[in-house]
Amino acid sequence: MARSHGERRRYPRFPADNPVLLKRVAGDGPEAPARTLEIGAGGCKLVHERALGVGTRVELAISAGGRTIRALGRVVFELPLRSARFQLGVAFLQMAPEDRDTLAALLDGQIAATP
Repeated sequence: MARSHGERRRYPRFPADNPVLLKRVAGDGPEAPARTLEIGAGGCKLVHERALGVGTRVELAISAGGRTIRALGRVVFELPLRSARFQLGVAFLQMAPEDRDTLAALLDGQIAATP
């Protein structure tokens, strides 16, 4: 029997609506806005204006509760949406300890999402 995305994850994800600035690590383009749909300790699902390609490394700056969570990530899935946008799954690869603490506080409900 095939397993769903949720069954393959090591960490649960929770609904989230946070502004994100996203930039390709190897790209020359500017940061582009995105929004989280879900977030967890191991990654996030977000909506972005364009396709980046599975395997692409990205830098993320996620706003939450007046703080910024910075992470290096990798696109693990990409789905086109009807609105000419894309849903991306990003696995976190690297994060400073203070950013990991801020993420944990967000997941624990100690800080609120930033509209």
